[in-house]
Amino acid sequence: MKILLGCILFLPILSLGQLREFNFYIERKDSIVTLHLASMETFPCLGYSIRTFEMWDHDTLVIDIRGFIKPLKCYSVVDVAKKSQRIIGLRSKQFALRIRWKEKEDRWLIDATTESVTTKEQSVSFTSWFRD
Repeated sequence: MKILLGCILFLPILSLGQLREFNFYIERKDSIVTLHLASMETFPCLGYSIRTFEMWDHDTLVIDIRGFIKPLKCYSVVDVAKKSQRIIGLRSKQFALRIRWKEKEDRWLIDATTESVTTKEQSVSFTSWFRD
């Protein structure tokens, strides 16, 4: 009975403290805008990357996360998967961002008009803005 009660009390705390599945940030240096994406899940090798497909839908950049790519050589270090990619086809420094993963979709508004990029959440469930 004590174990069951402990589990019932612990579950709400666990769900409140859950981390999002992906962190991302966008940086602008001069006229180059780059998306940096990292998983919260760790992998048994250094150098895992994130497989994505990107496309523009009018003023919205759509990023489909399609899984992870194992590095050719496995250096036994626990690390997250990462992806850094220059954003090409930018018509305006203000744009919408849709990130899709499995059956979920997050929406953000991005303002990259200055060196410090700002974001505004529209609909977010599995991503978080985080610059390390």
